[in-house]
Amino acid sequence: MLTLNRPSVPALDVRQITLDQALAAPAASWGGQPVLTTRDRLHALRQFLPSFHREPFVLNGNRNPAFDVIVEDGTDYPVATVSRSYGLVQHAAVFDRALESLAALGFDPHGLDAELSLTAHGERIKVGFTIPGFDFDPGDGCPLVLKMNILNSVDKTTAVAIELEWLRLVCGNGMMYGIGSAGFRKAHFRGINEADIAEYLTASLRGVPKDRSLMQRWLQSTVSMDRLLPWVDQELCELWGEPTAARLWHILQHGQDAKSEIVRGNIDENAPPVPAHARPVTPLNDIPGAFAPVGNAYHVAQALAWVAKEQSNMGTRLKRIKEIPELMRPLAA
Repeated sequence: MLTLNRPSVPALDVRQITLDQALAAPAASWGGQPVLTTRDRLHALRQFLPSFHREPFVLNGNRNPAFDVIVEDGTDYPVATVSRSYGLVQHAAVFDRALESLAALGFDPHGLDAELSLTAHGERIKVGFTIPGFDFDPGDGCPLVLKMNILNSVDKTTAVAIELEWLRLVCGNGMMYGIGSAGFRKAHFRGINEADIAEYLTASLRGVPKDRSLMQRWLQSTVSMDRLLPWVDQELCELWGEPTAARLWHILQHGQDAKSEIVRGNIDENAPPVPAHARPVTPLNDIPGAFAPVGNAYHVAQALAWVAKEQSNMGTRLKRIKEIPELMRPLAA
């Protein structure tokens, strides 16, 4: 039985909460599946990576020759149906290749603290850790560190991926490294090796000065609330929806998180639609490291990163973090 520690119970030892307990009270989800999380030294997390095998797709003696079933080792729990051409890439193989590439670049994986998030039966994983030596303060007194994420799935939902992001320590916000960078991605029909990953990391780490310069320019790029209001009602509302746009508008104004309220009562069909920024919200907690009212593009980006990070669905969280550069283009052009 897989045993992991959830973020909501940090005092518990990693082996004191069972999978069944975590399923009963999941802290987050990913593609409809509960997510379990634990933290340890990077190399120690390998023990929690489940393995899988494929079996014929058969029911009552009838086999579908076009498909196989991916099954969790040890439990024989089926997690996905895949085509015969699908390449099953084990989580441990991706993990090992990533650590080998880090070692080849001179980093010691054994000395790194890391976090592992995975779905209940391990179909999808995300391993995140900080790469030392790249910390910097863009100029607002809130340092950033460079984080590397390893992603994989055995159910066709996620390609093999190695991605970098900047993590703001004061609030835990993450922003994708490099505007327009797609990261390292491999479909499950192709093999992976440490040389490919090392090549990607080497090229990406050479771009650190460019990313630092970009964020410093954002910090120096003045953005007025008058400019932000139509951006919230149009670009942000179109991509992330009205409730999120209303929430972000409150954050930009007050540095507080908020919950968008449902408009109840009789609705006048002839009345003009209520813009996103005017939707009612309930103020919540102050956001660590927030600057309000926001006055520059960089702190707008951090407000977006906060909203993305707070998504309970891991898939939505990853998607929104990747969308931040697109949302920032009209403000930081």
